[in-house]
Amino acid sequence: MKRITTAMLICLMSISCSGIGVKKISANTSAIREVKKVGFLVRISRDVRLTRDDYVKTISHWFAGFVPLKDILFIADGSEKITFFNTNEHRFYQVNEAGEFLKFKSIGVVNLYLRDNRAELKKIIDDNSLDGIFVYEIYGVIANEMQFVDYDTMLVMADKDLKVIYMDMHRFSDDSNELDFDRIKIKFLDGISERVTKTLVGLGFLGR
Repeated sequence: MKRITTAMLICLMSISCSGIGVKKISANTSAIREVKKVGFLVRISRDVRLTRDDYVKTISHWFAGFVPLKDILFIADGSEKITFFNTNEHRFYQVNEAGEFLKFKSIGVVNLYLRDNRAELKKIIDDNSLDGIFVYEIYGVIANEMQFVDYDTMLVMADKDLKVIYMDMHRFSDDSNELDFDRIKIKFLDGISERVTKTLVGLGFLGR
């Protein structure tokens, strides 16, 4: 999976994960406010060095450091169809050859994902009495040998009828002086986790 282009690396050297660089695509404020209990599902590529458990564990640690304002349930037992993507064409995060984000293509991929997996997602929502579900898609490159970290994420929230009520995207790229994979892995996971945690604070699901 070739993900990194020169243009993307030049344009996205913002080091902060504090919310700078997170771009809101759409948000239905009133619908988000109605959600009291939400599922949280992590979606990743098969072609990665880290597992879903690595992501879920670190994100859950970040969430636990904040005050829960709404009930957030991690979905750990979803099928591979809803928790993994195989190719770039199946990703929520869509870009052109120049690395520019393709908003409407991304929206289309998200809508197809929700439609094609409707039965399983609705079962998760109904079985757990959820008002909605977050799907957090993550793709990243940890190149400790070349000393850089590069990743992009999309956070999608659907209501209980699987209509999208929130969507955003985030890009991050940073040079690193670290050669040890385990240490750069921690930085990578913390960055991804901090980004989504602060987003959920902004949406009113977590408090300080």
